[in-house]
Amino acid sequence: MIREIGRKTMIGRIMTGKVYWGVLGATLLAVAFATGCNSTNAGPVLTPVTTVTAQAPVSQNAVLNAAYPSTLSVLVSSTTSPGVAGTPVVGVTVTFTAPASGAGGSFSSLGGPNFATATTNSSGIATSPNFYSNNIEGTYTIVGSAQGALTSTALFTMYNTGTPAPIAVSGGTPQSTSVGTQFQNPLSVTVTDSSNNSVGLGLPVTFTASGAEPGTFADTGTDTTTVFTNSSGVATSTPVIAGATPGSFTVTATTGGDANSATFNLSNTLVPATITAAATSTPQTAAVNTPFAPLTVTVVDATTPTPLPVAGAYVTFSAPSFTVNSMSVDSAPSGSFPGGTPTSPVTSVIVQTDVNGVATAPTFTANGLASAAGTSYNVSATVVVQQGTSLSTNFALTNQ
Repeated sequence: MIREIGRKTMIGRIMTGKVYWGVLGATLLAVAFATGCNSTNAGPVLTPVTTVTAQAPVSQNAVLNAAYPSTLSVLVSSTTSPGVAGTPVVGVTVTFTAPASGAGGSFSSLGGPNFATATTNSSGIATSPNFYSNNIEGTYTIVGSAQGALTSTALFTMYNTGTPAPIAVSGGTPQSTSVGTQFQNPLSVTVTDSSNNSVGLGLPVTFTASGAEPGTFADTGTDTTTVFTNSSGVATSTPVIAGATPGSFTVTATTGGDANSATFNLSNTLVPATITAAATSTPQTAAVNTPFAPLTVTVVDATTPTPLPVAGAYVTFSAPSFTVNSMSVDSAPSGSFPGGTPTSPVTSVIVQTDVNGVATAPTFTANGLASAAGTSYNVSATVVVQQGTSLSTNFALTNQ
C-alpha cells in the first residue's frame, strides 16, 4: 500500500513538471515571435544623416571692397542610405562663416559681420545675403554649416583681387579634332592685374563652351568647368571632349569679378583620313625674298567609294625656323608668312579647311638665303585626327 501511494505521488510530480515546462516553453516562444520575428524589428534602426552641399557657383572673385557677383547657397538633405540622394530638410538654420582676419569679407554690407544665417526653404536650399570683399587681396574659404550636420559642411572658395584682372589666351586655340574625341591641347589663360603683374595662385577661372555643337569638359561632363590659377597666374582647363556632330564652337574663359574674358575657337570634324598637297604647290622654286605659289592642301575622310571633305579642320603650316642677325643675314634657307618683322619672322600659321576640305596658307615668301644647289627644304602641313594622332604632308621648296 505504501509503495503504491509513493509510486502515484511520483507520477503526479512528473506530470506536474511536464505541464510547468510546457507552459514555460510556450510562453517563451510566444515572446520570441512577438518581438524578434516582427518584420518591423528585423534589423538595426538606421539613423538619418544630414548633409550640407554647396551649390554653384562654389568659387568666385571680386575686386577689393566690392560685392561678389553671386550669393552663396547650400542644400541641406537627410538620408539613411549612403550614396542615395537625400530628402530636402525644411526650416534648418544654416550659418555662413568667412575668416575673421586677413583676406575675407562681410555679409549684407561693407564692414558688416563675417557671418550670416539663413533658413532652408521648401527645397532644402538656404541662401546667404550678399557678400562683400574686404580690402585685403587673397584666396580664402567660406564655410556653410547646418544644425544637425555634425560632419558635413559646404565650402566656397573666394578670391579678393587687387584690381580688375585682364585675361589672355596662352594656349589651345584654334584647334580641331574628330567628333567624340579629346582635343589635343588643353585650354589655358594667363591672368594679370592692370599693371600686367601676375595675379598669382588661387584665382578661379571658369571655362564655358557655347555654340551649336559644343564640347564638354572631362571633369564635369558638361559645357563648363572652373579651375584655379597657378603661382604664375596661369589657369589650364581639364581636357575638352568634342561633340558628336561636326561643327564649330567657342569656349569663353572668365574670372567672374569683371568683364574681361578670353575666347577659344574649336571644331568637331569628320575623321581625317588623308591630307594631300596640291600638285601646283610642290615642288616649287622662288627667287630669294619673293613669294611662292599658294600652299594648298585637301583633307578628306575614309568614306568609300568617294571620300567626304573634312570641313572645319585646323591645318598647321610650319616652315623651318631661322634667325636674322644684325647684318640682316638669314641663318638658313626658309621663308615666312605675313605678320612678322625683319628680325622676328612668322614661320607657322593655322588655317581652317573650307566646306570642300581645302586649306590654303597665307602667302609664303622665301627669305634672303638661297638653297644649296640640288637641295630644298620642307614646309609641313599637319591636321589633328585626335589627341596623339595627326596626319601630315610636305611642300618641297627651294630658294633660288
